[in-house]
Amino acid sequence: MARGIDILADLLAATLGPNAGYVLNARAERRGPELLDDSSVIVRRIISLSTKEDNIGAMLIRQLVWGVVEAVGDGGATAGVLTRAIYKDALRSVSAGANAMFIARGVNEAVKAIVSALRAQACPVTTENELAHLARMVTHDDALAAVLGEMSYLLGANAHVLIEDYEAPYLQRRYIAGTHYPAQISSPYFYTDSAQKMATLTNVAIALTDNEIEDVDQAISLMQAALDAGHEHLLIIAPQISDKALGVLVLNHRAKEVPLNIAVAMLKDSGEMRLSAYGDLGLLTGARLLGNAHERTSRSVQASDLGFARRVEVGHNDLVVVALSYQNPAVRVEVSRMQERLANLSLNAEERPLLIQRLAALTGGIGELKIGAHSKPARQLRHQQAERALKLLSLAQRGGVVAGAGAALVHCTPILAALQLEGDAVIGVQVMQRVLSAPMVQILENAGVPSPTVLISDVRAAGAPVTYNVLQHCIVNGQQVGLIDPVEVVVAAVTKAASMAMMALSTDTIIYHRNPQIEGSTP
Repeated sequence: MARGIDILADLLAATLGPNAGYVLNARAERRGPELLDDSSVIVRRIISLSTKEDNIGAMLIRQLVWGVVEAVGDGGATAGVLTRAIYKDALRSVSAGANAMFIARGVNEAVKAIVSALRAQACPVTTENELAHLARMVTHDDALAAVLGEMSYLLGANAHVLIEDYEAPYLQRRYIAGTHYPAQISSPYFYTDSAQKMATLTNVAIALTDNEIEDVDQAISLMQAALDAGHEHLLIIAPQISDKALGVLVLNHRAKEVPLNIAVAMLKDSGEMRLSAYGDLGLLTGARLLGNAHERTSRSVQASDLGFARRVEVGHNDLVVVALSYQNPAVRVEVSRMQERLANLSLNAEERPLLIQRLAALTGGIGELKIGAHSKPARQLRHQQAERALKLLSLAQRGGVVAGAGAALVHCTPILAALQLEGDAVIGVQVMQRVLSAPMVQILENAGVPSPTVLISDVRAAGAPVTYNVLQHCIVNGQQVGLIDPVEVVVAAVTKAASMAMMALSTDTIIYHRNPQIEGSTP
């Protein structure tokens, strides 16, 4: 197990820091080796090692790195190096007769203290440049990092950014005002701009129904309600509409004697996402949801049931609604509720993406990032890097940043001396005291810096947020020069590394199946 951990940790260690190297991956279908410097890509390329004994340790690191990067967007290499250091240091004590479970207890107590110390070091992100520096850690692309930093700065911690791929080198961004939903216009006859395949309406009444508009009477009732309210534009949002009802709406839309411009949009989302969209649209526009399960249906609709928006755009793929105001009390209450919910959710919770999307809708801002490259693998890599960077920037804005280059962990070492434990649990704390400098040592070694332990002692003595700049070969204030890491990335790396190392340490037996079952096969 130790050999497998070593093999993958060595690969990951080479990618740490600004002077890091590449991992070369030779594949049969390629003429030349693939150059890799991203921890999550490196571990994905490794399916198994040559021996089953080594493979167990390697797969533990693979799972660790994948989990960290999925959760926080970065920190996989740091977690791999820390896991190896914790495991090997603790293993020596176990080999000498110490109890692995008591060591694990001490490690867990130390991790709690480290997490508290890291969060105490954290400072808020206040500038666009700081965000751009963080984005560059993931993308290694100055132009893309600058754009991502700008988008995150303007759209905020809960930014909702749509990424669109281009089949050529391209980089552009666009900001879309209003609430954006995947939707489809029900008929091209509603287009106000045939060239753009889009209907645009201003000062428009909004009718929401979660039941299909099945007959002509329903369509007529909705139009009459809009006319009674004195509106000249009507947007109907429904899950489905029959051909007969659609025909009546199209006919009246095109008739000059009826002063009503109409569009019908059908949301593409389903289930919980559709329900959330209806609820949010109701909050933003003041529209009452119609349907069999509600107080009124589209047949009995009244003028007061309709909402209002300053502008709507509906095409083949999306719907944009610009509300009259995003600051009404009901919207502010819901935004506060969701922000509180987000703060209490784990970083990889399933409902987090939906909450972020809803927050973007209720606060009225969406970004569109257009990126491209010549080849499909390059496009995929750039897309993945942008997604990871946006996650990283969101974490930085929510939780703050600490000194980078591994220094934040070094600054946590003194606090461990104050922990009062007994027996072999003390060994667990001592293990963490010794290994917290491992990521910084590796970054300095990758840069060819002599005597890394001396520099680390100087950094520790200077205190947070001091770190070492390996490019300029000097001790600096990490906050002032932009040499920073999101605190939540460092927290995720140290907590998951300690957990994985202790699991490996406490494993006594591994069972190898002679004929292992392949996932998806019949037993």
